[in-house]
Amino acid sequence: MFATFKEACTALGLLEDDGECVALFREGAEFMTGRALQHLFALALQHTTIKNPIAIWEMFGRSMCDDIPHRLTTGNIPVPQGAEEIEDQIDLDYGLYLIQEYVSEFGKTLLEYGMPKPVLNWTIQDRIIHGTVTEEELNYDMEKEQETCNSMRAQLNREQSDCFQVIVAAVQHE
Repeated sequence: MFATFKEACTALGLLEDDGECVALFREGAEFMTGRALQHLFALALQHTTIKNPIAIWEMFGRSMCDDIPHRLTTGNIPVPQGAEEIEDQIDLDYGLYLIQEYVSEFGKTLLEYGMPKPVLNWTIQDRIIHGTVTEEELNYDMEKEQETCNSMRAQLNREQSDCFQVIVAAVQHE
């Protein structure tokens, strides 16, 4: 008796090694974006019998996360607290989060495939609840912002100014 179909197939010798998957990801790493590789990996987890998904992740994780360092440095991805503790692995951690998001569409978790879960909490909703994103958004100098607004409004032509007033009035009445 085995806990999973995959374990039973492996015990019966019906599953070989992950050579085909390795070849698939090796070729994909040459031609696909990291995001596309992440999606392919999630699909492979769901629809194939990868014997050792961690080995595939270790071989191709950097390729799956190739654009993440740039996205992290540009501020497009809010970095959660604790990131400094895993600085050299932060892109891989976020990659695991993205793959987790893909497999959750199938009602699964990374743990069900024998994969590690992300160390950091990348879920923005949880971080809003804990205040970090809200604090960042509310941490501004109102006087400076008002000065900027007044300066920019003074540069509007008459038509732009009329449109601006209509839009502000509509927003304030809703």
